[in-house]
Amino acid sequence: MMKYSAIILLGGSSTRFSNDINKVYLLINDKPVFLYSVDVFLNDNDCDEIIIVYNEKDKDIINKYNFDKKIKLVAGGSERYLSVLNGLNVVKNKYVLVHDGARPYINLDLINRVKDGLLKSKSVSLGVKVSDTIKKKTLDAIETIDRDDLYYMQTPQGSETSALKNVLIKIKKEDKITDDLMAFEKYSDITPLIVEGDKKNIKITTIDDFEYMKYLLENKNV
Repeated sequence: MMKYSAIILLGGSSTRFSNDINKVYLLINDKPVFLYSVDVFLNDNDCDEIIIVYNEKDKDIINKYNFDKKIKLVAGGSERYLSVLNGLNVVKNKYVLVHDGARPYINLDLINRVKDGLLKSKSVSLGVKVSDTIKKKTLDAIETIDRDDLYYMQTPQGSETSALKNVLIKIKKEDKITDDLMAFEKYSDITPLIVEGDKKNIKITTIDDFEYMKYLLENKNV
């Protein structure tokens, strides 16, 4: 049994979504997108606290929900890594799993893969091997990239809490860190571990993503 904290990130401006409301609050089956992830973590007995990190501009929205007593609300920062740090400041467990609230197709099996990975490394992430042919375009040429070692990264990403905090506090804004593994790669000698994810565990970024996820969740038990 591995007790851990979950940080669920609800930040983001949804600029690529062309919608006035943060996509995590949009409804699928009359349920906000972010609550799908919250409910999965609530159903894991190893998860004894959930920290929801919200965008300050959405304060009125998030405060309308009646959350379980396991849940804490924390305002986020101007960058993803700052939002994670704000969440880490209230984490009480040795281990923490950080998850994007815009990835509602999560399940206990994927969470367990991350937890198992934490027995081998202080930094673990779900990932899916790239299957498409990848090209790199320059001004003068097009180069085919070897895809054998390429992965699409997903969340949750798990870490030892202290180790994650130690690398995040070293980040500079110009680093353009987009996930926790990048922080470990740049500011530690820890080799992150990638465990098998799920192609359906996508992050809703565009309207097409939302429609695809709506289809998946509405037909999940069919």
